[in-house]
Amino acid sequence: MKNQVVGALVIAAWVAFLISGCSGEKRAFGEAERGGAESAGASAGGDQGRGGARASAGNQALAGMGDASGAASAEAGAGGEAGASCQGSECGECAGATPEPGTPCGECGKYVCNADQTSTSCVDPKFNACGGCGVLAAAPNSSCGACGDWQCTADKTSVKCSGLNANACGGCGTLANAPGIACGQCGKYECSADKASTACKDPGMNACGGCTAIAGTPVASSGRVR
Repeated sequence: MKNQVVGALVIAAWVAFLISGCSGEKRAFGEAERGGAESAGASAGGDQGRGGARASAGNQALAGMGDASGAASAEAGAGGEAGASCQGSECGECAGATPEPGTPCGECGKYVCNADQTSTSCVDPKFNACGGCGVLAAAPNSSCGACGDWQCTADKTSVKCSGLNANACGGCGTLANAPGIACGQCGKYECSADKASTACKDPGMNACGGCTAIAGTPVASSGRVR
């Protein structure tokens, strides 16, 4: 009887041990499952957090910034191209005005910006005195240098001084005969008062029929000079 009681106690203790062991494994397994779920959740949350950090919204924001920068660059480029048609300080803000600044007009003119900086008008100085375009340094045929005058160039855009040298009399003008050349019987060409020409000055022959001046008057009968 005693042995039966002892055996029953041993069996009861063994069953209790087994039950407690199974309960511990289930609890550990449950905790592991919860821990895994939590870890999975944390991991998922971390991925989502990282995903939020790398959210396409951030990329879209960068893309938006890029688009805005591109648009600004495009507008700046368009404005630069429009401004390039202007002629520096003449144009100011008249980009896009028609006719464009610098377009030829009239005889020698071009279009320039108006004061309103939005329109242009033709400014034409007309032909110069030579019949061409350009500002002349002097009026054609006016005097220059010692004896020159201003003459139009072949392209009619300017003048140049020609005939600068003085003549042999020291004046201006072309001499028909050089001073000192013999003329008449005993004369020679002399310069005029204005030095622009020469004239023949001839005293004629002397009483003896020569050109040298004599002091007395020759006597016809004797042929001697008294």
